[in-house]
Amino acid sequence: VVLARVASGGNWRYTYTVDAETELMLPDPKDPGREVPSVESLRIRAKLDDTYGPIDWQQTNHLDGIDLNTSINTDESGARKVEVVYSPTDRRPFAVSSEEDVFYSRFLMFIALRQNGNLARQGARKVSLLHVHPDAKSPFSEVEINIEPATKREYLGKKDVTVTRVLYRKPPPARLRDLELQEAYIDRYGRPVEEILRGGMKIILVRGEEEAIGKALLRQGARRDPFRKDLAMKYKATKD
Repeated sequence: VVLARVASGGNWRYTYTVDAETELMLPDPKDPGREVPSVESLRIRAKLDDTYGPIDWQQTNHLDGIDLNTSINTDESGARKVEVVYSPTDRRPFAVSSEEDVFYSRFLMFIALRQNGNLARQGARKVSLLHVHPDAKSPFSEVEINIEPATKREYLGKKDVTVTRVLYRKPPPARLRDLELQEAYIDRYGRPVEEILRGGMKIILVRGEEEAIGKALLRQGARRDPFRKDLAMKYKATKD
């Protein structure tokens, strides 16, 4: 996830880039005794205004062979047009007025709440969050969070850093109950430094890409990828 300020240019102030991929082993619906891989990925390329709202937003969601493409554009009045392409013959437009309190990612939500001072106000808060899913009627989901008192956490090698604790009363929809968000810790900039899922999985802030995924771009498991062209086309001499 990269949020970068633009020095000069058009009417946007930030660029926002997201590349994420998760692979899980889940029970096979046809054979509960077996497990099958489930792959989910997300790609976002966006230009944002000074409130972290999208001026131009291009998003692709991939879930086990299903691709959903979302585009968001803002007109001069501040209204936004959201279009989700569920299939080549199914394109659904949605309108978002400039008065609606809508967020387009958790990361940008916490950044905005920190910048406008709302993250310093303890208590419950309901928000509308972009969540594109093939079975959903709307690309937005209602999420309820509870802003707790500030606490101390350790991250990036620093101890006793002041962060705001946020509990999810109604988390965004998840494929599995164990993947539902349970709590998050937000630093003074609005960055989620740690997110904890119901099943115990944690998402933490690290210093850079190398620390997150290692020196290689991708880490491959023990099983060989049957679709790797470099291995399929490799010539290996044999002795008679």
